[in-house]
Amino acid sequence: MRQGVILGSKWDWIELEKKFISIPQTNTKNKKERKIPINAVLRALLLERKLATGANEFVFPSPKGLDKNLGWVKRSFKRACRRAGIENLRFHDLRHTAATRLVDGGIPLHAAAKLLGHSTVRVTERSSQPEESVKKAVDILASFTQNYSQNGSQQKSTNFQNHVTP
Repeated sequence: MRQGVILGSKWDWIELEKKFISIPQTNTKNKKERKIPINAVLRALLLERKLATGANEFVFPSPKGLDKNLGWVKRSFKRACRRAGIENLRFHDLRHTAATRLVDGGIPLHAAAKLLGHSTVRVTERSSQPEESVKKAVDILASFTQNYSQNGSQQKSTNFQNHVTP
């Protein structure tokens, strides 16, 4: 989720029993309602948060209003990055990291796009940096080549090379 959506989240968007978050179309970038599944880790965190916020309608209430809440989060995020020795990281970069991790983890682009709320797979392609996936792909090709040449004769190896070489 984008930072503004996270900070503006309301408890009536969250179905802990059904394990999903339903973001209204008025709160999404492409003006379409989004349903996001809740995994066990997020569910536990949300349950803790629910106890901490009590009867407040917001998941992350601020006594000074949403704009003040956003400023506090930005300062806290910068401070945490500085303490961790991380430079030039924006909160939104976490979405790009999530996209990359999903793609590197083997999640199909269309599923990653849906989870991230992207309008098209092309947006997800731009957001992700699938270096690990590319490395895995090269290793898979190498294993096929190794298996083929180990199990076949020199003739089979030559035939294989003829098929993959332009």
